[in-house]
Amino acid sequence: MASVQIVDDGSTVKVTVNGEVTNLDKSTLSISIANDEMVMRDASKKIFFFHADVTVPVTANIEALRSAIEAFKDTAGGGLATEAKQDSQIVELPELKRNANTTLSNVVSSITNVTLAAADADRKELIIVNDGNKNLFVKLGATASLTSYSVKLAKNETAVIDKYIGIVDGIWDVVDGNARVTVLKA
Repeated sequence: MASVQIVDDGSTVKVTVNGEVTNLDKSTLSISIANDEMVMRDASKKIFFFHADVTVPVTANIEALRSAIEAFKDTAGGGLATEAKQDSQIVELPELKRNANTTLSNVVSSITNVTLAAADADRKELIIVNDGNKNLFVKLGATASLTSYSVKLAKNETAVIDKYIGIVDGIWDVVDGNARVTVLKA
């Protein structure tokens, strides 16, 4: 008995028969059935198998299997892109500016609220790295707590914050380590 798995894989339907994978193009996919046998084909490939051999997706009968596979066609996931479509979808990137002013600081861990970065209208980006072994709770706003925070940074995790110029506070669940704070200005 064969083992057949059929899954939606973006612009293709991926059919695995006994470990051998075949990708069928959704844009040219056709399905035909006769009794309990199914034939799937695209412009260049054809696969035969029996409904009883299909382990994924699980369906009650061969008609339900055909319906499930036909539904995959509606989820092409952008795989039908053409060069012409790509040209029309490309947008002009805004001019990228370099940051000329960078300020680095270390903030010692604390189990009471501390300010990681003051409010600054000129701030373009803020990078916070938790180099402690315990969690750092970062709040975009004043007075962080273990229950009032915007993001939780575990050991060695980094938060990159842009488009926010207000105060940023923090608190650790245990005193251990520092926060490395980098402020980038234009």
